Formats: sequence, C-alpha cells, structure tokens
Amino acid sequence: AMLLPRVVLFLAGANAVSAFLSMPAATVAPSVGHISTVAHTHSLRASTKASGLLMAQADTVTTSTVNKRKTLARKWALNEGFYQPATQQDLLAEDYVFRGPIIGPLNKADVLGTVGTFKVYEAFPDIRVDVTEFTQDTVNPNRFWGLMRVEGTHTEDLVLGGFAVKATGKKLDIGPELISLTFNDEDKIVHSTGGYVGDMHEGRKAGGLGLAFGILKCIDAPAPRPGGKLFKLSNWIGNRIKNFPKSKSHVDDLPDAWKHQGRTYGLRSSEAWE
Repeated sequence: AMLLPRVVLFLAGANAVSAFLSMPAATVAPSVGHISTVAHTHSLRASTKASGLLMAQADTVTTSTVNKRKTLARKWALNEGFYQPATQQDLLAEDYVFRGPIIGPLNKADVLGTVGTFKVYEAFPDIRVDVTEFTQDTVNPNRFWGLMRVEGTHTEDLVLGGFAVKATGKKLDIGPELISLTFNDEDKIVHSTGGYVGDMHEGRKAGGLGLAFGILKCIDAPAPRPGGKLFKLSNWIGNRIKNFPKSKSHVDDLPDAWKHQGRTYGLRSSEAWE
C-alpha cells in the first residue's frame, strides 16, 4: 500500500526532469546565466559603491591607462612602507584609505604613521618582497590586483609601538598575500587592501595571517588574538596614544564613504603623529 504513492512520485519526478532536459538549450542556460551574471554584477557594483571604492565603466579606462596603472601599482607594492620604506608616497591621493581584514579603515596620515612605527625592513635586513604583475578587476576597472610573497630573517629588534622584540633568528613563513589598489581619474591611489593570505596551506607558521599579525606569529612574539578582548583593549589604548599604531582612523578624518567604519574616540590624525 505504501509502495504505490512512492512509485507515482518517482515517475512524476522523472517525467519533470525529462521534460526539462528536452527543452532547447537557449531556453534554459542563457536566460538563467544571464540573469545570474547581471544580478551578480549589480550586487558587486552596489557593494563596491557602499565600501567607498571608485567605479567606472570598463570602456572609460583606456588600454594605455590600464598599463600605466599596472606599472604604478607594482611600484607602490614594492615600496608601500610596511615591508619596505614608503618611498612612493606621491602615488597616494589625499583621500587615500587602507582597509585590511583586521585593521582599517586608515587614512593616509594614519597609514604612513602606523607602518612607520614597525620598520619591518630594519628588523629583517635581508627581507625580500616579490610582487606579481597586476591585473585589472573584472567588475571595477579602476581596481588592480596582485600577489605578494615575502621572505626574511629576524636578525634585528622589531619595534612594536614602544617596545621591542629581540632578534630571534627566525624566518618569515607567511603565505601568498593578495593586495589590491584602486585609482582615481588622476591615476592616484585612493584605496588599497592587504594582509589577505590567499592559501591557508602555505605559511602555516603565520596561521593564515598577513602583515603585522603574520610576522608576530612567525617569530613567536606575543600578540592578541584578532577580534579578541585583549585585541580590542590594545586598540582602544593605542588609538589614544601618540606615535602608536592605529587600528582605525577617526570618523572625522575619513572620506564620507568610509565614515561609518571609523572610530569616534581617541586622537585625530593631526594629533597622533610627530
């Protein structure tokens, strides 16, 4: 008695699948794919706009501009201030903002001030930074992506906001880091991202972390767990201290598109650095 309903349901399902598969290909795939692609593109454009990134139509960015920006992006990535001295500050727009997976948004003054407190290149004198050629984003023509790999040995003290980690002789073991740069119409960088490890199976010593947190893990230095209570407390204190790494810029020092992610306490950028 229970078998008959099951057989009916099976046959009905089989007939439905057969009818679907017999439909012309143009009736099935293109319409679904087109709707999905368009919806996905609109969604990405909306999220990009909300995050403060500059968007442009693909046909408004010429081939020569694309090639120029690829060159500028690599030039900045090799001299961005954290792994190497910031020798290309003129490439940054005045409304430049950095955003990482843990830190940010940071404005131009707070970025340069924060990376300047670490001087990783002094603690790792043999540091080597390799960066791939950059490629244009498929949705945002103003944005360019690259891959960075870093090697080095901790043979000098690493200064961390007022205290130093003595040389350990340990090597950096950080996975490949994804970085992106977004340009404005004057070919100045208005936004960058970094610290995103692209392969969790490489650089296991860093625990999947990049930038400062990855380095601290590699040399077994004490560091708060990202997002934890100690991490939040250290940021709360650090954002109030002059010449100390900042986790976010003050809301009043950020471009309008980024203000909703800024902090409402602590030092302003004009007060934070000497």
